[in-house]
Amino acid sequence: MDTYRKLLVAIDLVADSRQVLQAAVDMAEHQAVDITVLHVTQRAASIYGQAVNERIHIKDNQQRESLFAQVAELTEQVGLGREHIRISFGQPVTEIINMARKEQSDLIIIGSHGRHGVKLLLGGTANAVLHHAPCDVLAVRIT
Repeated sequence: MDTYRKLLVAIDLVADSRQVLQAAVDMAEHQAVDITVLHVTQRAASIYGQAVNERIHIKDNQQRESLFAQVAELTEQVGLGREHIRISFGQPVTEIINMARKEQSDLIIIGSHGRHGVKLLLGGTANAVLHHAPCDVLAVRIT
């Protein structure tokens, strides 16, 4: 197995993401690793029309700032700085895969749930990431 140099840690703010972040930090402890922490969310509101494009941009920025602060609180708990954080809008699977390609990640770290069956075990997002990722995937069991 090659050494991982670029980790993409995909977290949500519902589950215990601290466990997922801690797994990445533990992996990085003994080697030089670049960590990117990604949180993907849907837009707060869908508004259509040219006249309101500026309003959408403002709402996106407000939502991004709020989410960034929440993710920053988590990253700081495990010793990661704010410069590692990325917030993206869209479908989680698509955005995770796109970010992994963009960052040329060697490994995606994502949380999983302790249920039965592969899809239930991983959850829909983790399962889809596992099957479409351009790199290795580590599913961290969230307890």
